[in-house]
Amino acid sequence: MNISNINDFLIRDKNHITEAIQVCWALTPDSEDREIGGLLEAIGHCRVQSHVIITRSQSKIIKRDSKIIKVVPIIEWLLS
Repeated sequence: MNISNINDFLIRDKNHITEAIQVCWALTPDSEDREIGGLLEAIGHCRVQSHVIITRSQSKIIKRDSKIIKVVPIIEWLLS
């Protein structure tokens, strides 16, 4: 499976992927598994260290399979 098909953005530093980003309006029970699944695929294939889901206004930390995924509002991400 091509991980770029399941991740919205993959950030590179030269030839190494350093961050995987998913973007959605709101993280809902229906979209959560899909968004997190994409990030877990990137973690498994590329050993990505930073995993972020950008939303309109939600903020939380998700722990899944001993991995930590940050959910941040777009404004917070833009200002960081």
